[in-house]
Amino acid sequence: MVQNDTPAASIVKLAYQHYYDQLVAVPGAGDFYVALNNNKGPFANVNTRKALFAALDREAMIKADGGTVVAQLGTHFIYPGTSGYAQGGGDTGPQVDYNMYPGGNMSVATRYMRAAGYPSGRYTGGKTIRVVGATGDPFPRIASVVNHALQRLGFTTDLTLVDQSVMYQKFCGVPARQIEVCPNVGWIRDFADPQTVLAPTFAGYNILPTGNPNIGQVTDPSINAAMRAGEKVVGVTARARAWGTIDQDLVRIAAAVPWAFIKNPVIRSGDVRGVNDLSNLGTWDYAYSSLK
Repeated sequence: MVQNDTPAASIVKLAYQHYYDQLVAVPGAGDFYVALNNNKGPFANVNTRKALFAALDREAMIKADGGTVVAQLGTHFIYPGTSGYAQGGGDTGPQVDYNMYPGGNMSVATRYMRAAGYPSGRYTGGKTIRVVGATGDPFPRIASVVNHALQRLGFTTDLTLVDQSVMYQKFCGVPARQIEVCPNVGWIRDFADPQTVLAPTFAGYNILPTGNPNIGQVTDPSINAAMRAGEKVVGVTARARAWGTIDQDLVRIAAAVPWAFIKNPVIRSGDVRGVNDLSNLGTWDYAYSSLK
């Protein structure tokens, strides 16, 4: 027997503790990030975005997601197994101060809040921040970590949890709703080219009135131009270099807060010689898997 559907966290824990050689957690299964409204409200200010980036306890978010068995700390947006991952920063990501403390650093965060125009280092704008996350384990726990970081920065928050499809279709994926923070956003590439990771999600020319994949409404003129140029680059190495630079630029404007490179846990029986299909999130490949 093999299990291809994503197993429950309790099953992954059981396999990890007692059947370790039957569990494979395949990297390159997508990424998670906290989408911030770059268009309107407090997070239209780049320094406010950097402040939240610095304040977030991304290690706690990884733990809430199931731990390092199922997720690697996210430090930028092109994730492992995709061309351009190394050029975008590899495991550590761009070395900027707000990206260097995965457990969160309030000293760095308050410095950026002051740079954003809040002398006390805490938000004093009076606006209630709308945070829309998803129901279903582990999304509420992750949203709670983000909500706590916002409150530590002085924001009054209105946290709403809805079904994941509703989150995208009615709230986070509809620019007219102008949601400030969406903590449970994820992306899976179409194939292992970096354009399929960055262009749909961060190109200003891909903002749509509904079903919008650019959740944060990110539209930076220089990055948009670099993406248009990157679309025309030919050759794996050249494309990795071009899109890796764009990836670093997205971190430098804190377009969103990356927190996890997803690993896909799959389980097999002890009598199965399993082969993983990396092009399909590491699920078992029936054409090559066999019995021992």
